Amino acid sequence: MVALSKSVGRTAMGPAHDVAVVQAALANIKAGMKPYWSRPIDGRKTRELEEAIACFQAANKITPNGKVETFGPTINALRRALPANMRGLRGLPGTTAVCVATAGAQDAGREAREAKARAPFPNKEAAGLATIIATVGTAFGLCLERQREFVTPDGRFAVDLDFTGVRWLDNRSARLLPPGREPRTVINAVCALINKVPEWEVGSPNDLILKSKRQIAALKGAVQASTADLKALGLNQMPRNPVLGAIVAACARMRNSGALATPQGRQDHALLIEAATGADAALARALKGSGGGADSFNGFRLRKIGTLMTGAAGKDFVKRQEGGFRPRLYDLDGAPGLNCTIGYGHLVHRGPCTGTDPAEAPFSGGITQSEAEALLDRDVAVAEGDVKNILDANVLLTQPMFDAFVSLLFNLGRSKADRDWELFEKTRAGDYAGAAPEFLNIDKVTVETKVLDPLSGEVGMVKKKIAVRGLTERRKRESRLYLNGTY
Repeated sequence: MVALSKSVGRTAMGPAHDVAVVQAALANIKAGMKPYWSRPIDGRKTRELEEAIACFQAANKITPNGKVETFGPTINALRRALPANMRGLRGLPGTTAVCVATAGAQDAGREAREAKARAPFPNKEAAGLATIIATVGTAFGLCLERQREFVTPDGRFAVDLDFTGVRWLDNRSARLLPPGREPRTVINAVCALINKVPEWEVGSPNDLILKSKRQIAALKGAVQASTADLKALGLNQMPRNPVLGAIVAACARMRNSGALATPQGRQDHALLIEAATGADAALARALKGSGGGADSFNGFRLRKIGTLMTGAAGKDFVKRQEGGFRPRLYDLDGAPGLNCTIGYGHLVHRGPCTGTDPAEAPFSGGITQSEAEALLDRDVAVAEGDVKNILDANVLLTQPMFDAFVSLLFNLGRSKADRDWELFEKTRAGDYAGAAPEFLNIDKVTVETKVLDPLSGEVGMVKKKIAVRGLTERRKRESRLYLNGTY
C-alpha cells in the first residue's frame, strides 16, 4: 500500500523520498492516453508536480488543492488507481529511489536475530552482520536477507546480502527494473550505513565490499586447496586452517592462470602472502616462492617451456590484438597482406574474402561468440605447439614471454616464422632483454607491386616487404608483454 511519511505538494514540506513516491504513482496512472507525470522521478518539489496532483484530484472529483496528505481522499484515490503490481510503492529515506515492497520485505528484526545466531563468524563479526541488517531495516524499513556467508582467501569474513521481496523502479521511465537490480542511489545509501558499523568498517580485515548491483559481497569466494594445488606449489601438507587452505588454492590458481604476469595479480599474490604470514610463516615463505625467486626474470618465474600453457590473461591478450569478436567474415576491405578471417582472428583462408571461396561457405551465416571461443582455443593450441617446436625443449620462459610468443605465432602462422630469427636465438641463449626489441623487426608483409621498366617500357610485378602500422603496434605490445609482463 502506498504510504507517505509527510504530505507532498502545495505548501507541504515532504522529504525527497515521499515526493518521489508521488511522482512514481502519477507516472503509472494515466489521464486518457498519457500519464499524469511524464518527467523523471527526481524527488523535486515543483509547480509542475503540484499541477499534476491537482489534475488527478479534479479527475477524481476531489478538491484540486495540488497536495497529497498522508491520509485522506487523495492518497486513497492514488492507491485505488494504481495498477495492482504498483500498489506497494514506497520510497527509500535519504534517496529518490522508489520500490514496490511486499509484506515480507519488512521483517528485518527476525532476519537480524537469525544472522547473529547462524553466522559462521566469530562473535564480533556475527554481531556486526546482525547490526547491519537491523540498521538497514530501521533506516529504510526494508529487510536485507543473507544469501551466502563465507571466509575469503585473504582472510576476510564476508556475506552476500540482498533485499527481500523488493522490486525497484527506474527513475527515468518509472517502470519496474528486472528482479535483483537496484539504482545506484540504493547501493550508495546501503554502503553509507554499513560504513558506520564498527565491526565492518571499511579498511578493516572484515570488509563488506559492494561487488555488483545485486549483492554486497567480498572480492573473492573461498575455495579449499586440492592435492593438485599442493603439488603445483611444492607443498607437502594441507593447512588445517580453512582460511590458509583457501589462500593456497588462490595462489595455485594465480600461478596456473598466468595472473602473476599482471600487476594486479602480483599485488593480489602479495596480499595473500601477507595474510598468511601471521598464521604460518613457513607456509607464507613457500607461497612467496611460487611467485618468483632465483630462477626468475623481472619478477616472473622462469619455467621450462614444456610446462607452460596459455592462461586466461594470455587468451584475453590475443583477443585484444585481433580486435575483439567479429561474428562475420572480414578482411579489412582487402588491405595489403590481410586475409579472410572471422571470430577472434580465426584464419579462413589467405587473401581477401571473395564470397565464392569454398573455405568461406561454413561461415557464410556468421558465428556465435561461443563458436568463436572454441575456434580461438583450437588456434591457440596450434600456436602453443608452434612455439614449442621452434624453441628447444629446455628453454626457460616466463608466462608473459610464452604468451607473447603465442600471440606472435597465432598472428603469423608457423610457415612464416623462422627459427633462426634473432628473437628466437637470443631467447634460447637467455638474453631476454636483448630479445624483446626483436619483435619490432617482424612487422612487415610481402606485397606485389607493378613496376615500369624504363628501358623496355614493359610493366612487371615485383615483390617487396612493407611495414604495416597495425602490425608495428601489435609487435610493440608483444614486446612489452615479453619484457615487462604488461598484458
